[in-house]
Amino acid sequence: MSRTCRRCLQSYLPSDNTPASCPFHPMTFATRPHPAHHYAFEIDDEYMKTLEGWISACWECCGSEQKDAPGCKASMHVSYDDPLPSDIQ
Repeated sequence: MSRTCRRCLQSYLPSDNTPASCPFHPMTFATRPHPAHHYAFEIDDEYMKTLEGWISACWECCGSEQKDAPGCKASMHVSYDDPLPSDIQ
């Protein structure tokens, strides 16, 4: 009988569940203003003014800027029938 993983929402068979079955991000995808002075280089003063406060978005765990990026960690799938592991409580 297949189950649904509460991390990745994929269907899986318990007999096929391995420690690398479920790729996931352990932290959130965050969107926030990004300070332009973060960069160690300068392009020119006028261009730098346009970067001030631009929006940055990334996975806080690995820095990937694509929301649909594959998970940076892997673990066994966690069914809704199983107790919650500490990393998703």
